[in-house]
Amino acid sequence: MACIIVVNKWDLLEKDNSTIGVHVNKIRDTLKFLQFAPIVFVSAVTGQRVMRIFDAIEETHAEYTKRVPTAVLNEKVEAFVSENPPPMYRNRPNKIVYATRPP
Repeated sequence: MACIIVVNKWDLLEKDNSTIGVHVNKIRDTLKFLQFAPIVFVSAVTGQRVMRIFDAIEETHAEYTKRVPTAVLNEKVEAFVSENPPPMYRNRPNKIVYATRPP
């Protein structure tokens, strides 16, 4: 899944050195399932940082369309499964034979 989080109305907040960090942490805590998504803070009225959305789109598209070889993906899956094995089914362990990413 490709996703970009865009936060509008950025011009209305009073900012200091830690404002972005505080808001990024709040967003990451709230949207735990979107930890991979870049966050862009913009103001549509003033046009502040709006062009950064297009940079984020290009980066996200490049990552989304990146080809991961099956061998590398299987190594990662094996590492994940060894750390957190799947639950037993009818007193037998579940096996993951291989993984692949669709084109």
